[in-house]
Amino acid sequence: MKKELSFFLVLLVIFMFHNNSTLNSYPFGSPGNKTGSIGDGGQNCMGCHYGSNIGVGGSISSNFLNNTYIPGNTYTLTLNAPSNYPNYGFEITAEDPVTGSNKGIFIITDNLNTKSIENSTSVTHTIDGTSQESWTFDWTAPGFASSSSSVKFYASIINGNGNGSNSGDTYCENSLTVFENTSSLSNEINRVYIYISENKIFINNFIDWIQISDLSGRVIYRDNKLIKGDKILIQSEKLHIVEFFSDEKYFSNKIYIQPTL
Repeated sequence: MKKELSFFLVLLVIFMFHNNSTLNSYPFGSPGNKTGSIGDGGQNCMGCHYGSNIGVGGSISSNFLNNTYIPGNTYTLTLNAPSNYPNYGFEITAEDPVTGSNKGIFIITDNLNTKSIENSTSVTHTIDGTSQESWTFDWTAPGFASSSSSVKFYASIINGNGNGSNSGDTYCENSLTVFENTSSLSNEINRVYIYISENKIFINNFIDWIQISDLSGRVIYRDNKLIKGDKILIQSEKLHIVEFFSDEKYFSNKIYIQPTL
């Protein structure tokens, strides 16, 4: 009886060890908040996978122009893992690098290998995606009202050794910082429709309707039927959002009103 009990206890210990080893790995995707970012409290994949941390590894490629983004626009990113590992896993998120708040929304373009988590503020692998060395997805930048001066992408990558458990894997991380395009107005708007000088907005063409608001959404100016030569005086010194219709087209952009000297 004692031998049978001892044998049972040994089997139980082996089962518990194996069960813990497999349950703490996530072949179907990260459980979330494991990118090592500020918003994730510095937690990364090493909390569930046991192995070596090789530091910075892999890369993040994108179609950002000069590492800048325009609020509301959508961009394509590719996360590349180090080569020659049996399998992989990852999580990536985008945050304000100062506050750690999530920025923008991820859009899944490869449902077979990737999926969104955390209300589309992060992306991770699927079970099929563990055989990939790179993953591609889109990201829509925050709109004018919620944009910040920069956004940092934090990526956490597990390089699996293929033993079916969470032991013996290696971990690496990567990041990419992009900055909001601070040009106050596009060339087309600046050249054809309106011009900004200090705290004045000069009208260069017929404007059907124009509205100016602060970043909280509070409207500080609204008018219609403006003609060339009209000007708008803005008293407050800070970032604003200007929206207007002209030539049957809608324009919206962030502008900075400078103080008068």
